[in-house]
Amino acid sequence: MNPEIIGLIATVLVFVSYLPKDVKWIRIINFIGCIVWIVYGVMIGGLSVWLMNALVMIVHIYHLIKDRK
Repeated sequence: MNPEIIGLIATVLVFVSYLPKDVKWIRIINFIGCIVWIVYGVMIGGLSVWLMNALVMIVHIYHLIKDRK
């Protein structure tokens, strides 16, 4: 698949993640967007792209687990 299409899908997901009012849904949608950004970053060889999104995913996982308790 074309990396540019993956990047555009990731962009849309991150944009859409800011539309819900519920923080849980913002985190979940943004988490999915991060996964797609990581795929895109790996496809283009962009260490900074996939590394930053991996770190953001860790933050989302931490808060989702913390808020669940």
